Amino acid sequence: MTQVPYPYTQLRSRRYLFISLGKKSIEKVVDFIPLGFDNYVNLGFGDLLPDGSIDDMANSNNGDIVKVLATVVDILRHFTARYPKAKRYIFGVAPGSECDYTAELSELTTLNSAKNSL
Repeated sequence: MTQVPYPYTQLRSRRYLFISLGKKSIEKVVDFIPLGFDNYVNLGFGDLLPDGSIDDMANSNNGDIVKVLATVVDILRHFTARYPKAKRYIFGVAPGSECDYTAELSELTTLNSAKNSL
């Protein structure tokens, strides 16, 4: 079964917003930040703060991690289609998040690859 992502809005060329609707409603942001060399961009992700910045250390425990990550993957596809020369750089900031994200992203991409090959 493929996870349906949350709807999202592209706010600027490199910033996307969506709302996590688990136990509570949380605004999430995905930013693609140019690293200044060889078309590399950092994928920044987290909770939107009132001042417009991102809390990338937040652990919301909102009960919808698979749907949230499916949304991030969908946004990554959208960004990649728009900027095909961009090289993405993704790593976890919060302790343990990299393992959590890697496991969930691996499952999502495996499911999507299987779906696309049918």
